[in-house]
Amino acid sequence: MQVEPGIDSVFDLVCSLLGNFGRDKVDERLETHRYSDDGFWTMFVRLYMDQMVGPTIASKIHELNLTSNFPSLVLRHGQALLQLNRRRNVKLRDEAIDLALRLNAVDLVPILLKGGAGLVSGLYSDAGSRVMSDLDVLVPRSLSGKCEQVMADMGYHRAPKIPHPREKLIGVFSHRDLLASIDLHGEVMEYPNQNVLTAHEVIAESEILTVAGARLGVPSITHQVVNNVAHAQLNDHAMVFGQFPLRALHDFSLMVNSAPDRIDWEWIRARFAAEGRSSELAFHCLAASRLMGTPVPAGVTPSRATNLLYRRAEYQVSRPGLQKHGSRVLRPLMLLRRELSDPALRIRLLRNMSDPAWWRRHLGFVWRGKRN
Repeated sequence: MQVEPGIDSVFDLVCSLLGNFGRDKVDERLETHRYSDDGFWTMFVRLYMDQMVGPTIASKIHELNLTSNFPSLVLRHGQALLQLNRRRNVKLRDEAIDLALRLNAVDLVPILLKGGAGLVSGLYSDAGSRVMSDLDVLVPRSLSGKCEQVMADMGYHRAPKIPHPREKLIGVFSHRDLLASIDLHGEVMEYPNQNVLTAHEVIAESEILTVAGARLGVPSITHQVVNNVAHAQLNDHAMVFGQFPLRALHDFSLMVNSAPDRIDWEWIRARFAAEGRSSELAFHCLAASRLMGTPVPAGVTPSRATNLLYRRAEYQVSRPGLQKHGSRVLRPLMLLRRELSDPALRIRLLRNMSDPAWWRRHLGFVWRGKRN
């Protein structure tokens, strides 16, 4: 598979900006590329766009006072991304508060997950640094009807979606006058990984914040760490596909450094081990350590196989075509594994296989390398 020259250096520079290495290491990386050509900086922009960390990079450049080290076009592009994303995130935060106020009126406290939790809890020093596509909101499934009625009264509409028997979402809701779509969760994790972190656990141990008069829940920092690892490694299969999800690793790094004494690593290790997912946890921690400078938690010891998978992902950094084709082949196998894991899903799969449209759709995924 063809090597993309220079991409390793670009990747190292992006990681040094996202990580906890301090100014000296970033200066060292930048000194090497002070006179790099336009091709290098084009790859730099393309990588941070692909990884959805453009605003984060722009924020860090200004935080570390590094503006004189980057071409003006790169700085202007990053600054525009940061300003636009800041405006968007402030509006997303306002929309989350408005939704919470309406739900509070019927004795419901919504729990924000992932980026939304970080946005309202102050995880990000700059409100515009984290790219968010939607708001993930968790409510008890038993109260979902009440929640849906409130959202309908507010003007939200359920988006059409092919139902799945083991779907974690109650539904996806959008509003024609609002930015954020709402992914309303009844569970935190996708099947078959729902026992890694259950909705009951998250709701029971969430921290309730009062923001602009609204009561909002955010998961405990331990649960946020679990959700971060599980979403990247179990839902998105980063280790299996040989990928480094930089946005998730950066969030992980912020969480670990913001409250190291409040993270129950013994519980986290036991939970991943009970689900047979210790390798995924070790891979995520190893990647955060080597790419972001985040200390590997005590007791999380990468095995020889985990180290080999890490080296494979490193190898694929300079061979994006290999990574793309590998995930294109592996993704259908991962989906098939999930569908064969449960009797109801096996029956559903057999029924679907008799439908020509199903074959066209899934062969299209393989051909184009797109996600289901």
